[in-house]
Amino acid sequence: MSTQRAKDDRSVPEVWAQLWQTWTRAPGSASPDTSGGKLPWSGADPWQAAWGFWVDAWRRTPEVWADLWQTWTRASGSASPDTSGGKPRELQPSSGAAAWDYWVDAWQRTILFWDVLRQRSNQYYAQKAKGGATGGAPDGIDYEKVTFNHSAKEKKNLEIATVEFKDILQYGHVELAEKVMAPTYIQHNPNVPTGRAAFVEFFSKIRKPEPLQPGWKTKPTLMFASGSYVFLIVKRMEKDPDDASKTYPAYWFDMVRVDDGMIQEHWDAATKNAPPAPGRGGN
Repeated sequence: MSTQRAKDDRSVPEVWAQLWQTWTRAPGSASPDTSGGKLPWSGADPWQAAWGFWVDAWRRTPEVWADLWQTWTRASGSASPDTSGGKPRELQPSSGAAAWDYWVDAWQRTILFWDVLRQRSNQYYAQKAKGGATGGAPDGIDYEKVTFNHSAKEKKNLEIATVEFKDILQYGHVELAEKVMAPTYIQHNPNVPTGRAAFVEFFSKIRKPEPLQPGWKTKPTLMFASGSYVFLIVKRMEKDPDDASKTYPAYWFDMVRVDDGMIQEHWDAATKNAPPAPGRGGN
């Protein structure tokens, strides 16, 4: 039994014209844009228009290439295009079809990712234009009223940690390290060497001892213990990089592990410091 073969008489320019109509189809419309090749959003901000065009074009990429496949691999003996998911029948069993699916999915995910970044950027600048805060929301609790039910051991650990956080780091008395820090003290701050001896050497160069006081120079916003771990939060006002005349609240975190009556390990939120700027201690 034979089947009469239908011929696709479209020329190459006609195929590309159809592709162009697919790419410039008005968003949300099943009809191609017939405005002389102009994008329907061409009156908008040129950067927004360019971005909108490319996002829309990439979203349509699977549709465009499926149309190409159907045009170029139209089934022999049939007037209908191949409807096997936009993939040529002869390629379906091969790795080529899997590669095609992979790249289509990869491009779709890439565009979605960049579109999310665009949306977040727009939200940031919209909020900034309103003059409202972009961070540093008001505190949800009154820290002075927060209480903890510490055990006797946890209270002792708090006292030991206070020696490091207040007496050593704030008042500069590094000689006290021998009383509260283990010789094998582990340091996770990337700017400070590990080990008690190295800690003492480092801070003795940048901290000048001051007379010890009962109170903190910078009082912790919260300080509490859970077993061997002592956790400290300090609220600080930082310079706003967008407006040097303003400040915003930020929080610093410190934690130590106390075992056998000595501080064994320390963590904080520090990252590596940038090298000194030329003229300010740099070479």
